Amino acid sequence: ALQMKKKVLALVRSKHEVEIDIGLAQRPVVFIELAKGIMDLINSYCHSVYLSVLMNPANQRGWSDLISRDLIDKFHSFLATLHVTVGLMKGQTLLPLPPREASGSQDSSQSKASSSAI
Repeated sequence: ALQMKKKVLALVRSKHEVEIDIGLAQRPVVFIELAKGIMDLINSYCHSVYLSVLMNPANQRGWSDLISRDLIDKFHSFLATLHVTVGLMKGQTLLPLPPREASGSQDSSQSKASSSAI
């Protein structure tokens, strides 16, 4: 993998028809600075901000159970892949973290099932 030795400047078009040229300052183009630890930052944002927003029941109003479960499952899969990728970029082997709600809700449902069986 190519290591970033300095900062990288990325240009993102806010409109498809905008052409990238020397006069970018007056055009609708967004400048983004990418530092060396950008993947750590993306990993942190995804785990702390985006996951919290997706898991908030108030944000899930109007979604069917199937849609919300599918979206959250796919986002957890993305987070696992992102976590492993961050480790690989550091030369480490990191295992994916278990989904946040799996640690609490599945354990309690399993304990309820085992207590009702007794």
